[in-house]
Amino acid sequence: LAFVSIAALSTGCVKSVHPFYEPKDLVSVEAEHLGAWSGRSENETWTLKKTDSEKTYALTYRNQDTETEFEAHFFKSGELLLVDLAPKRTEGLDGSPASAHQVPVHTLSLVRTAGKDRVSYAPLMQMHVRAHLQEKNPGISFSDLPHDELLLTAPTDRLKKDLIANLKEIWFCDPFPVLTRKK
Repeated sequence: LAFVSIAALSTGCVKSVHPFYEPKDLVSVEAEHLGAWSGRSENETWTLKKTDSEKTYALTYRNQDTETEFEAHFFKSGELLLVDLAPKRTEGLDGSPASAHQVPVHTLSLVRTAGKDRVSYAPLMQMHVRAHLQEKNPGISFSDLPHDELLLTAPTDRLKKDLIANLKEIWFCDPFPVLTRKK
């Protein structure tokens, strides 16, 4: 399974304070998705491993300067394979007053297979979700954050009913970098 840079996860994509899935929705991913994947540079690696918890995965992003750990949960909406990512811990929790204001959030991405040992991971883009919220007015609560970021605050059941059930593949970033399995 290929993944993207931390910058792509933090800008332009939809964030939620609640998961995009319910435990009953989770699916196991095939072994072909597990392992280490090369990013855009030699120094960028994404590693997906199974955890001791059923249908829960650990995703670790590494480059020469950073290591970030996520909890990954896969589920389907129709034919779309999706992954909900949330940090295992909030970076920079150093006991400073600022660290008390850091809140982990969930992001949602589409997983696409791009041939043998190649996949892409495309985040849900906020411009499409904003348009859906404005056109359909589904009653999903949200907050506008600085830098034109969107934070969904609706509970998971509302997200599933009014957002996940209406997802379209074009709502995900495209084209998105294809990453390859490390040998």
